[in-house]
Amino acid sequence: MEGESKRQRRHDPERKERIISKAFGAIAQYGVAGVTHRNIAELAEVSLGSMTYHFKGMDELLFIVFSRFAEEGAEFVRSRLSGAATPDEAIHILAEALTDGVWANRDNIAVLYEFYSLATRKPLYRPILAAWSETVRQSLERLFTPEEARAFDVCFEGILLQNFLNPSGGLTSSEIVALLKRICLGDG
Repeated sequence: MEGESKRQRRHDPERKERIISKAFGAIAQYGVAGVTHRNIAELAEVSLGSMTYHFKGMDELLFIVFSRFAEEGAEFVRSRLSGAATPDEAIHILAEALTDGVWANRDNIAVLYEFYSLATRKPLYRPILAAWSETVRQSLERLFTPEEARAFDVCFEGILLQNFLNPSGGLTSSEIVALLKRICLGDG
């Protein structure tokens, strides 16, 4: 069609990152089973074609989202624990992190459990979870024995789930401190 100008593509260097960010929100909102290219594209305000241009398929996008999520979660714990000089300080810091809503909020916990569910069915995602747990345990082992660090890791998972499912009746920071001291350190 001579004479007609070709449709100009809008240069949007942030598009891929916006898709990844909005995919996280879509997973929190719809779950992995309900997330589609279409609902992510709508949230990211991009064309459906942008999804297939930037990602080979949903598994590639989910792998990127969950890898980043795991890295950010591990970094959150590492940075929080960096301020602790004693096991007691670390316990208080961790209890606060489990209840202050900064990381342990509805979207993060919903995505975390979607991630666990996906990893139970698709082995591709299990190494991401294993690396996350290993990084958290290594951060804990600066102040705790390997056995205590593992016990903390297990406790965190249960506390996060219980507090997520029971937002009005979840464990408080002081209850978590007492629990962690009792289970992980044998106090009380």
